[in-house]
Amino acid sequence: MASDWQVETLRITVFPSDINAVSMSKLWDSVIGQDPDAIHFQKDVIDAREVRLGNGRMVLAKQTDRIDWHYLSIQDNKDSVQLPIIGKLDEELNTFTDVANACLDSSYLLSMNRMAFGAVLLHPVITVEDGNLFLEGKLAKMNLEGVRDFNYQVNRRRKSQIDPEIEINRLSKWNVYSGQLVTVTIDPIRGQQVSTTTGLSIASKLELDINTFPERTGPLPTHELSAIFGELIDLGLEISERGDIS
Repeated sequence: MASDWQVETLRITVFPSDINAVSMSKLWDSVIGQDPDAIHFQKDVIDAREVRLGNGRMVLAKQTDRIDWHYLSIQDNKDSVQLPIIGKLDEELNTFTDVANACLDSSYLLSMNRMAFGAVLLHPVITVEDGNLFLEGKLAKMNLEGVRDFNYQVNRRRKSQIDPEIEINRLSKWNVYSGQLVTVTIDPIRGQQVSTTTGLSIASKLELDINTFPERTGPLPTHELSAIFGELIDLGLEISERGDIS
């Protein structure tokens, strides 16, 4: 069954047992196999490098306690009313999981205490009412007729089917996004600011953070890393297809 959703972002996050032992350049080379298009150093980010990949761009970022691979849109949404969509979820997931699994198999990332699968998914619509109606189909107990500024967040924990000792958080956030581009110029006659609003983009939005229980002590089983991450993805897809289920 084809998914109703399109991808804004997909993410794998890992929390290495010893993050200082992780070489970003070696990890990058072992997974991507080519030089990055750019390397960034930003506030709260020790190292970030990116490359065009598939229909989007892949960014590897290191913080003080975690490493993220982000699959993002090529589009810079700052000066556009268009939704920052990479493509259909069914089509973009393979590109992302190839990188994620290569990361988990890399000899430069041997041990980790936690991992997470994240996603921001969009379903473009014409009106806010259309967005609410789509979400009603995913959130069976919700009546969103006439509702504005809807936000719903829930975390439903489950035990892992791969390893029953591992508990998994299933965090989902649901809302209807609407955005406009506002351009501010100076009226040369009156010397006043003039705001011009152009375009409107509306979409039902689902944010997912499916992660292993943070209070767990000790590293995840090395031989099960890819299987556990596959389970995180499956749990996220289940929510995207069936909605807020126990």
